[in-house]
Formats: sequence, C-alpha cells, structure tokens
Amino acid sequence: MSVRWKAVFLLKALLPIVVVLLFGCSSRDSKLEHNLTQKLVEFRRSNAEVMDLRTVFGDSWEKVCLQGPYEDQAHFEHRVGYKVRGFETQVTGSVYLFWVFYRDGTYRWARVQRMEVMGPHPNKGTSCTGFDNPYLYATDSSGTREYYFLDKGR
Repeated sequence: MSVRWKAVFLLKALLPIVVVLLFGCSSRDSKLEHNLTQKLVEFRRSNAEVMDLRTVFGDSWEKVCLQGPYEDQAHFEHRVGYKVRGFETQVTGSVYLFWVFYRDGTYRWARVQRMEVMGPHPNKGTSCTGFDNPYLYATDSSGTREYYFLDKGR
C-alpha cells in the first residue's frame, strides 16, 4: 500500500472519531437555547409572575437547574445530583446555563444572557426545580425583575 493510500485510510478512520469528540461531548442545544431565550424575553416583558417551563421543555423532563457563573463541575454535579458531560465553566457573570435533565437519562443545556433575559433573586428559591413544580417565578425588586424556582429540585 502506498503512502498516499495509507494517509487516505488513516483520515477515513480518524474522521468519525474527531466528529464524535468535537460534537458528541457537548450537550448544548441551540434550538432549545433559542426557544428558551424567546420565552424568557416574553416573560420579562409581561406582567406575569409565573412561567410554566413545560411550554419550553415539553413534558419529558424531570429537573431543570441553573448553573451560575464561576461554578465548577464537581460542585454543580454534587448540587444537582447528576454527572454531566459537556460542562462549560462560565468565566463571566453575564451568562447562566439552564440544564434540562430528561426522564430518559439525557440532558441538554442552553445559554442565557443574564442581563438581557433574567436576573436571579438573591434571597428566594433554589437553583433547581422538578417536574412536579414546573414554574419559574418572577418578582419586582427595586425596579429590577428577578427570577427564582420554589422547588427543592428533587
């Protein structure tokens, strides 16, 4: 076998592995991110105090958790009770990740710009909510709209 054929064979053999490594390790979902951002913007502009997360995530999820800035993977996994792949350490305070854990064992995350869409309420709620309480709550505090989950995120 010539050197050229060996190179072609090696490229064909390695290409699927490279594709899996580049795309298979991330659980970021751009469609979910777009839909979630759109719903959160609508929620922010409305006077509603509650947003039903089923309108964004459907009925097949069991837990939604927020990953805040500067949180490391070990702390996040301990807090939410799941091991995750595709974890992204946030190095800025302007982004939150919504992690959606589905009943079939899969999970996805969506990046949300904090200032454009939401700000957390510093004194209320938890960082996760379960399907039995599928709501994101809003309150106005000092002219700023802040959001929180009430559930313990079982």
